[in-house]
Amino acid sequence: METGAASGAMERVEFEAWRDDDPVPWAPTGRRYVTVNELLVRLGSFGMGLTWRMRADEDDDWLSGIVKLSEGGVGTLELLALLPSDLQAVNADFADYAGTELIILLREFDSSSWQLATVDPGVLAEIRRSFPDTTPLAAESWEENPWWDEPLPEGWGEQTGRRVVGRACGEAAPLPFEST
Repeated sequence: METGAASGAMERVEFEAWRDDDPVPWAPTGRRYVTVNELLVRLGSFGMGLTWRMRADEDDDWLSGIVKLSEGGVGTLELLALLPSDLQAVNADFADYAGTELIILLREFDSSSWQLATVDPGVLAEIRRSFPDTTPLAAESWEENPWWDEPLPEGWGEQTGRRVVGRACGEAAPLPFEST
C-alpha cells in the first residue's frame, strides 16, 4: 500500500464490522467479523513503524492489561501478538502514532461497525478498497471524549517491541498484567 505524507485534518469513515464476503465456514451465520488484527495486517508495511495506545470499555482482565501496557506505546507486531486473533470488543479505541503525531484512530463501535480517522490518504484508499461499504463520518459523531489528544507519557514509545520479543526468546519475566 502506498501512503501519502501524514498532514492535514483527520478524515473519518465508517464501515460494517460483519461481512458477507469470504464467509467463514464454521461461523454459525456464515458471516465473518473484521477484527482489529485484520485491520492491522491491512496496514501492511506502513503500520510497522507506528506505535499504538488502546482503550476499551470492557471489564476484562486480559484487555485491561493490554490497555495498561499500551500506555507506554506498543508496536504493531507487539499489538498483534498480544491481541487474540478473534477479539471482538464491544467498544474499543486504538490510536496510532508516528513519533508523537497521531496518524490513525480505529474505533470498534458496539461490535457492529468500525470507525477510522486518519490523516493519511493511503490508509483511506486501502480501507475503501478492502471495504466498499465505507462511508464518510461526521467529526462530531466521534469527539465525545478525545483521550488520544491527552499528552503522551514521558518516554513514549521507548519500550516498543521489547516486551514480547524478549518473552519469545525465553525470558521468564511476566508481562505487567500476568499473575506471578
